[in-house]
Amino acid sequence: MTSLGLDSLRARTDKACELTHAGRHAKLTELLRVLIPDLETAARSLSAAEQSQVFEPMASAYQACSTALGPRRGTPETMSLWDADVAACPDGGSGR
Repeated sequence: MTSLGLDSLRARTDKACELTHAGRHAKLTELLRVLIPDLETAARSLSAAEQSQVFEPMASAYQACSTALGPRRGTPETMSLWDADVAACPDGGSGR
């Protein structure tokens, strides 16, 4: 992954944090639906030495996700985010 790709991930994570603090959960959910799988793909594709560069934005994105899911648990927007995140898991969300 190029530094431009990492810069894009960081910029989108920063946007997710802004949306979190603004309470714009619908827009946040739209962004996270794409951002989280992109961060997870980046983490899997980078070398061990480079992975640390994506872990901080990933942690921030997960925190934003928990904020978005918390007050709106069970709404159609959060359920579709959950479905997208589970689908992005290599094990299909089974934990195996």
